[in-house]
Amino acid sequence: MKTDFAAKEAWDADPGAFFTALTGEELSEWKSEPVELSQTVLRIADRVYTARYADGVERMVLVEIQAQNDVSMLARLLVYIGMLLALLFSSRKKWYSPRAYVLYIGAEPFTAPAEINEPGHHVFRPTYINVRNVPYRNFLALQHPAQVVFAILSDDAKDREDVAVEVIRKVGELTRGNPREREKYLHTLLRYSRFRKMEKMITALLEREWEDVLPEEQIVQDPLYLRGKARGEAQGEARGEARGEARGKDVATRQFVKNMYAKGLSPEFIAQNLDLPLKKVKEILSQNSEPENNGLERGS
Repeated sequence: MKTDFAAKEAWDADPGAFFTALTGEELSEWKSEPVELSQTVLRIADRVYTARYADGVERMVLVEIQAQNDVSMLARLLVYIGMLLALLFSSRKKWYSPRAYVLYIGAEPFTAPAEINEPGHHVFRPTYINVRNVPYRNFLALQHPAQVVFAILSDDAKDREDVAVEVIRKVGELTRGNPREREKYLHTLLRYSRFRKMEKMITALLEREWEDVLPEEQIVQDPLYLRGKARGEAQGEARGEARGEARGKDVATRQFVKNMYAKGLSPEFIAQNLDLPLKKVKEILSQNSEPENNGLERGS
């Protein structure tokens, strides 16, 4: 799903800074952890890192990103932790239990069980981070636009035009000279605004603030600015443009599905990670004219 991809980029941009903004805890020596078990067969969370904690111990850090409430979250994390432990047992002389974190960005209350705690047994308690509870200033202080746009999800930013303007301008500063990147992250901002029912305000601000975000010589060339201007034209023309854009996105999605399948990913994996119905994925693949891609049993 697109919101997941955007959140993964925010982690990858600078996991240490992002983690501190979310939790207030400072870890050091962050690095991406290569997961040996093929994710075309079983997925091991959204991101896996190693980082050094304040006690001096280097641990694996498992990150799961949720845009929807999922009451089975605790069970899923147990599976992921078990898979990571299997890798640790087989590949490391010394190991420590991985730490699990769930970053929740959705609109509904998150109601997954918080822990497994039975008298006489060890406790499994992941850390749930609800982005609503993180002050928007924490995100505005960061230096990557993929992280800055998270400010709009904070409860203390809800319905506040001044915060939205700050976010738009900070994204503009960080992407100055790169219109494509600016467009990408402002579209992410617009997607996130839907979780807080602020999309109308953000859309209006993007049109109103555009001249402050872009140098004058770039205004007439910027795709978002041109699209905003086009919305003021005849309604029929706007509808035709929207239909054409939808067709273009559908073509791009179909090609992406085929490319992922050609690289050995299963239809189930593709459907899950692109937020598409499995039936739709199989329908796309069945239309592929290449003989080697006609069988849909791979990974099923």
